[in-house]
Amino acid sequence: NGTLTLGKNLRTIGKEAFAWCAFTGNLTIPEGVTEIADGTFSSWSNGMFTGTLTLPSTLKTIGASAFVYADFSGELLIPDGVTSIGANAFKECDGFGGTLSLPDSVKTVGEWAFYSCEGFTGLKLPAGLTKIETLSFAFMAGLKTEVVIPEGVTEIGEGAFECSYMPFVRLPSTLKKIEKQAFMYAHNL
Repeated sequence: NGTLTLGKNLRTIGKEAFAWCAFTGNLTIPEGVTEIADGTFSSWSNGMFTGTLTLPSTLKTIGASAFVYADFSGELLIPDGVTSIGANAFKECDGFGGTLSLPDSVKTVGEWAFYSCEGFTGLKLPAGLTKIETLSFAFMAGLKTEVVIPEGVTEIGEGAFECSYMPFVRLPSTLKKIEKQAFMYAHNL
């Protein structure tokens, strides 16, 4: 227990490097780090961090389960340049608030990536997205604004927005397939 401080010369953090550890305070990933590997800060039970998360502008990839179950607070700012967010990356990180704004550099958002992130009040999806994966934005109960599915998206996966409470959804003309339960229990629609 305590604060985790990462040095400014750090360039790589390996797979599951801090998995199942508990820290208090904020987490700042230093500039120069380009990838947060699979499971790097995963805990599989709530209570890992209690402060804010700051990601470097050099970041390109956020691996699967990178921050699953971490209890961050404040806004989540995904830097422009990130191209991939892995499956379960921020699953059940419900302490974040404000709008989750994914930069247009993001091309893939994995299954369950933001599942049960209940603190977000808005969602802006990237222009380069072509598919919304299974349960990737499900159980986002705090959503209060319109969600615009960008042009170019051809498929919305199973349960993608299940139990998310946005009042409106704008669908693109490029959409070809909506999987089962994609908007199930989205009560505010």
